[in-house]
Amino acid sequence: MEFYFDRHPRAFASVLNFYRTGQLHLIEEMCVLSFADDLEYWGVDELYLESCCQHRYHQRKENVFEEMRKEAESVKQGGAVDEDFGSGPCTRLRRRAWDLMEKPQTSMAARVRTPLNIVVPGAVLATVPFLSEVCPHSPLPPIKFLVNVTVHLGSCLILAG
Repeated sequence: MEFYFDRHPRAFASVLNFYRTGQLHLIEEMCVLSFADDLEYWGVDELYLESCCQHRYHQRKENVFEEMRKEAESVKQGGAVDEDFGSGPCTRLRRRAWDLMEKPQTSMAARVRTPLNIVVPGAVLATVPFLSEVCPHSPLPPIKFLVNVTVHLGSCLILAG
């Protein structure tokens, strides 16, 4: 019989080691919230963390919660991130270009531009098979398959969006 657990393997190794030795240590390269979730999943209380790891664990967890709180406040304030566009005659134009490219919810033009990110490259790639007719010695037939897949995926993304 085989069991599969969709959990982080390093966290599982740490939990398994805890059950073997009675010592639970923090995994440095893992997100502290993911580690906490895995501990909860395996039924291990974070109070079992060794004293060498407890301070670092709680400090990292507080830092993550503080960053999440700051991000939530930023979103509540209209998503105004500290973006510096400088000063001068082009400041307003820079901000509009930034909003157009990075924030599709800001304007109708930004909403129209987003699907074009898929359609235009797909249309350009769709012309590649026609180049094989112009240049018969070119190794383009394998590319034709990729182009058709790319165009198909682009169409699916547009229909899904």
